[in-house]
Amino acid sequence: MHRKPVSLTAQHSVMDAVALFNQQGVSCIPVVNARCAPIGILSWRDIMRALDKSQTKETGG
Repeated sequence: MHRKPVSLTAQHSVMDAVALFNQQGVSCIPVVNARCAPIGILSWRDIMRALDKSQTKETGG
């Protein structure tokens, strides 16, 4: 837990999330709406799964 929690909005890109993971050393990032109310949570595993699925589609496997 950090004293200054980090978060993303749904408008941020995947690369924004990757940069935040790398810069902050966190494993999960809350996703918030315009009023900073939580709407979800993103983990580095979510990104890895999405990349794996997109790679499978590209290679036809």
